[in-house]
Amino acid sequence: MQVCQALEYAHQIGIVHRDIKPANVFLTHDGEAKLGDFGLAIAPEQPRLTIEGMLVGTALHAPDHVQTPRSDLYSFARCSTKCSRQTPFLADDLRSMMLQHLQATPEPPSALVPEIPAALDA
Repeated sequence: MQVCQALEYAHQIGIVHRDIKPANVFLTHDGEAKLGDFGLAIAPEQPRLTIEGMLVGTALHAPDHVQTPRSDLYSFARCSTKCSRQTPFLADDLRSMMLQHLQATPEPPSALVPEIPAALDA
């Protein structure tokens, strides 16, 4: 929920993170989750260092469309599947993985680990 709140705030002020993945979520000593590494982020009125349509981020968590706040949410959903201890899309190469993103529907995390709340599936 804390990562979702961080994304909500970033999106409200026009920032798209573009690299949501478990390695960019940090836990404090108090157990709070913090979203970090905004190195690929885009912000309003800031120059972009990437070309439109260029794949940025981490392929395992990358969306299949233009980078928008929705793509951050997609990437967050992808990395939240770590709770199920199973990656929904496995492939030997990037092309095969991207095809799975487009054509396959992964199992909800709670189907793999019943203790996971239904809210995470949603």
